[in-house]
Amino acid sequence: MIEDRARSRREDGRRPRQSVGDGKREYGPGANLARVVDPARLKAALRVPETQAKDVQLGQRAAIDTRTGPITGRVARVDPASTGGTVTVDVVLDGTMPKGARPDLTIDGTMTCR
Repeated sequence: MIEDRARSRREDGRRPRQSVGDGKREYGPGANLARVVDPARLKAALRVPETQAKDVQLGQRAAIDTRTGPITGRVARVDPASTGGTVTVDVVLDGTMPKGARPDLTIDGTMTCR
């Protein structure tokens, strides 16, 4: 819960920095203050080398190793931009999540490109 309510004042069409919480930290526009996650609807974000990303297709099958159990999925989104030599590929997971699956877990993913 945010104790110190954000001010809604605008200057020059921009939202100014605001104090939130203890009043000592400042967060700029677009700052992630909280995240709500449904553990039953997690996705895998795979970083694919940009030289191989051209072979990834929407709907393509993927195998994910969460290190607590395997799960399969399909490619739902391929990021149009490259960052640090990789392209992010979002995989929607099928079935029941393995025990211990949680957001930001380190995983390994395998996709077979034809």
